[in-house]
Amino acid sequence: MGDEESTSDDDKDSDMDSNGSKSAWPVYTIKIAHERKSDGDKPLMARVKINDKNVNMEIDTGSGKSIISYKEYRQRFSRARLRPVPVLLKTVTGQKIDLCGTISVKVEYNKQKCVLPLLVIKGDNPSLMGRDWLSDLRVDWKKVFQVNQVTKLTDSISNYDVFKDDLGCVKGVKVKLELVEGAEPKFFKARPIPFALKSKVGEELERMVQLGVLEKVDYSNWAAPIVPVRKPDSSVRVCGDYKVTVNPCLKIKEYPLPKANELFTKLNGGEKFTKLDLTHAYQQVQIDESSRDYVCINTHLGLFRYTRLPFGIASATAIFQELMEKILSGLKGVVCYVGYLIVTCVMTKNTWKIYMQY
Repeated sequence: MGDEESTSDDDKDSDMDSNGSKSAWPVYTIKIAHERKSDGDKPLMARVKINDKNVNMEIDTGSGKSIISYKEYRQRFSRARLRPVPVLLKTVTGQKIDLCGTISVKVEYNKQKCVLPLLVIKGDNPSLMGRDWLSDLRVDWKKVFQVNQVTKLTDSISNYDVFKDDLGCVKGVKVKLELVEGAEPKFFKARPIPFALKSKVGEELERMVQLGVLEKVDYSNWAAPIVPVRKPDSSVRVCGDYKVTVNPCLKIKEYPLPKANELFTKLNGGEKFTKLDLTHAYQQVQIDESSRDYVCINTHLGLFRYTRLPFGIASATAIFQELMEKILSGLKGVVCYVGYLIVTCVMTKNTWKIYMQY
């Protein structure tokens, strides 16, 4: 859970009820946790006593309403009467959030006592303290604590090959790119590259050849021009412009990305969380020999074809997500969202060694 923003009047008018008519109910948009943009955008938490039970709530001044999950309601506050409320909730992607109703609760915080309304939504999401509560509670910011503190484990992870700087490779898997019937090869000449980028593009091509991501070829029926992208560290990423060659000819693989509530459910109960960034994620997957001509690129240094799954291929995201979910199937407390893994477990004195086995 994160920001919950009231929409404009125009947005409200555009929302339909179940009968297809426009709804006059107020609409609130909830921004989920994974949409935070940076490490500095971590949630601020406060411990509040609700109906004599301690609850950790995320403080969010951008939220109009305060929320708990139905799971927490059932486990801890089921004696409070759940009443219907004329409010619509939706995610930033437009998906409607199921609202169970509202309860009236006795709140105690920092020697303050009051009775406040609390929305209950379906699922297993973190509790959220919005502006409606903040207008009645004077928050002691010195006692507000921050979660998701980053612990550096350089010494611990240095003992594991998986954390080395080398480009990894998924073993025993080679993906095939399937073309629609009647697809014809498309060959494009190399595009001119700004003189200032030529040497950097050449260095990047040589680096990928050394890593085994690219291989030099003399002939190809397919060839895409490249798009050099300057990175923040002044290096260059080389991408094939496949929208003019193979992408229109591909049978696009369909595989759904997990929704936020699905990820939260799988991570429920965790106390320590580790985010793993899969370096050059797609390029850890090999391409079958029969499909390599489709991903050939044309550069000022000649033709190269990828031996690993390149960025820019229309099916790449679906291929990678499905592959990762198969690899991680059966592991508890582990979720994948494209190039990121999140691992969690309940930490006790003796579980660190078990945790590192993941």
